[in-house]
Amino acid sequence: MDLYLHDAFISYSRKDKPFAVLRLRRYTPPSGLPVQKRRLNIFRDEEDFTGTEYYQAVGRHLQGSRKLIIICSPNARASSFVNDEIQRFTQVHSAEDLIPVLIAGSPETTSAADDADMAFPAALCERLELPLASDYRGFDPKSSNLHSARYRTSWYKLLADICNCSRAEIERREGRRKFRRRIQWGGAVAVISTSLAVAAFVAEKESHSARSNDLANQALGSAESDPERGTSLALEAIGESRSPLALSSLRVALSNLPNLLVSVSPDAGVYDPVGVAFAPDERRVVIVDKQAGARLLDLESGQRVLELANDGKPLVSAAFSLDGAMLDVLDADENTVVYESASGRRITAIRGELRWLSPVTSSGPTALTLRANRHAVPRTNVAWACTFR
Repeated sequence: MDLYLHDAFISYSRKDKPFAVLRLRRYTPPSGLPVQKRRLNIFRDEEDFTGTEYYQAVGRHLQGSRKLIIICSPNARASSFVNDEIQRFTQVHSAEDLIPVLIAGSPETTSAADDADMAFPAALCERLELPLASDYRGFDPKSSNLHSARYRTSWYKLLADICNCSRAEIERREGRRKFRRRIQWGGAVAVISTSLAVAAFVAEKESHSARSNDLANQALGSAESDPERGTSLALEAIGESRSPLALSSLRVALSNLPNLLVSVSPDAGVYDPVGVAFAPDERRVVIVDKQAGARLLDLESGQRVLELANDGKPLVSAAFSLDGAMLDVLDADENTVVYESASGRRITAIRGELRWLSPVTSSGPTALTLRANRHAVPRTNVAWACTFR
């Protein structure tokens, strides 16, 4: 259970409010990081406080925040409130929990620098000899995005500081998450593209059309700042009514999705995939194709690490066990072969489709096989519980 009220508290000068209001609340860290897998809880005080009111209103939130994000600029250096918040935060937290973000001015901390242009508050310099800030100088809050290509390095550093991990780690996990989403979106786009030719001829009821137009307008409004949400809204709009506005909002949202390519080695042997399954550790993927093959690829290198032997029958799907130690492939005749995922050693062959289970007890079944009963009318499925140890 998280004992903190907030993941981070944003300290800033009121003159820098246009940047500070660009909140991180919509961001959800990828799995596997030392933070909860939910949207970030970022606190920014909305009012101007003075005297005892200020101490009472801000003190509890400072103490209950894991990190302190300091928006650094000459305005912040001159702000007594920013210096006070840094001092009060570090009374109960480590200096390592301070996260400077430089938006204007000079990062110099020596007395030889022009004091009027210095950006780091004095309280910050007292606790960090050389503050390493995410550099957002030149950022325009009206037209720029925190995670745009120009500021991508700063974006990942800021996320890494909040999530207590290295920048390389969060970039790697973000890459894997976007790769999975790209596959999902690719399937959705392929289905939608086949229906675009007849979309203009489909008439919808007025209530559906009004709902569709509302969703499409929301999608267009979100397309640049949050293209994934914009795409979801556009798909929902098309579900209500395949109007030109809904289709246009989808095209706009899709055009704003990040381009993510994962290089695959030429000898990986990926031909015509019909099934893809990711390992629980998100470091491997098994791909089955129409050429009666199944190959295990390493997502870091793009190299094929295993080629799984089978009986030459067309394959239709594959799946990892819940702990990733085993995987199975299913052919078109409903035959399942189980392999050891690390070595590719064939463990057993089963007649029927295998479903992996999470056992209730230590001796409980870890898998279930479904087999078509060809002697029953109408045809039914018969299940057998089995255990792999």
